[in-house]
Amino acid sequence: MNKMIDVIVIGSGIAGVTAAKAAADEQVSVEIITKGAGATMMGSGALDILGAVPGEEKNTTVNDIKEGMELLLDKNPRHPYAVLKDSLENGIKALREVCRAGGMEFTGDGVTNAVIPNILGTFKNTAYIPSYNKYADAAKAAGKILVAGFRGHTEFYPEYACRSYNTYQRQFAPDADAVYIATTLELPSLADRERITNAELAAFFDTREGMEELAAALDDMKNIMGGIQGILIPPVLGYRKYAQNMELLYETLGIPVGEIAAGGHSVSAQRLAAALEKGLENKGLEAVNQAKAVEIRKTEEDVFCIVYEQQGKTKEAYARSVVLAAGGFIGGGITSYREDLFIPVINEPLGRITPEMVNKKAFPGGGQLFGKVGIRVYDDMAVAQGCFSGQIFACGDLIEGYDWVYERSGSGVAAASGYLAGKNAANMAKGSEH
Repeated sequence: MNKMIDVIVIGSGIAGVTAAKAAADEQVSVEIITKGAGATMMGSGALDILGAVPGEEKNTTVNDIKEGMELLLDKNPRHPYAVLKDSLENGIKALREVCRAGGMEFTGDGVTNAVIPNILGTFKNTAYIPSYNKYADAAKAAGKILVAGFRGHTEFYPEYACRSYNTYQRQFAPDADAVYIATTLELPSLADRERITNAELAAFFDTREGMEELAAALDDMKNIMGGIQGILIPPVLGYRKYAQNMELLYETLGIPVGEIAAGGHSVSAQRLAAALEKGLENKGLEAVNQAKAVEIRKTEEDVFCIVYEQQGKTKEAYARSVVLAAGGFIGGGITSYREDLFIPVINEPLGRITPEMVNKKAFPGGGQLFGKVGIRVYDDMAVAQGCFSGQIFACGDLIEGYDWVYERSGSGVAAASGYLAGKNAANMAKGSEH
């Protein structure tokens, strides 16, 4: 048998990282098996706790998180927050510690949501935003705000976004009184490009030349328009030097500059994923990377054997306790065969997607029922179904009962459930030693 690990965490997204940190804080050995950042790469790079409460006709925007939580649990008493709300503070604290060790600080009090203009032309209510982007909060924005795009950049249209910001501002930020004004910048080094992606802009702004051109173009536009109180740009200010770049722009222009919130496979999400990976390393938490867990089984010695594939080879790891943090549909923790859903690593069926679970509207009131599919867990995050019931733990988007897309609750549920799963897995491992 290979060396014995006290707790093995499968997955290195927000839930997995928090579970690993919580377990390590209990003074047990921890190892992470991960194939990659998973759903973290599909987020905005901010940490959401609760941004909206789904309703039958429309969603309720959440500004005060405590009030929003009460409304959410009144509408959905079986929501994971019903048992996780007391673990939320510790979970977010553990997560932020890992991020800090990875070079990324967050600002926010967990009480009131910040309001960040997003790339779709509306606003994102979120609890914690990266400190480098503190000036993007539009909750009390006032005066003329310049929204800058780039010629040839087809992933953001400032004119459309500004029309939408001016229309929806009061709905999301009732205390704001800003006027959003669009402009399109042309950068000399990119003038011959017909099409420019987020990735290409981010790489360009990691260079001195790129930032000098951007600062000069913004300064010219600020002086031409006059009276500009703040500037917003797409989330492309570099993969590595984003914090320094933001400070450079503030010093050069003398007014606040922020990045618009993104969705999908964004540059800001990649920054968070990189911070999580670096934070784990700096905290001394070992990770087996580019490794896909394919099976968990119990040995005759009553320990867990995790079978995983790495670089074309099948390998095994052994643990006294296991935390499943492999994500949901996006992370690959839940998969399907035709209409049947299951968790492949434990071969656990989750039922079928029926026509009644899918609303044909893109954004229906109340969300999509299939988005709440997941595995049942007990209050301690131990799996509550199948052959591993009560024996292993699950957290994050793998658990049932919530729709993080509509609620914008993903980071909060992930951190709180990860904290509880990691802590209880560590205690189980300690008990199995005796």
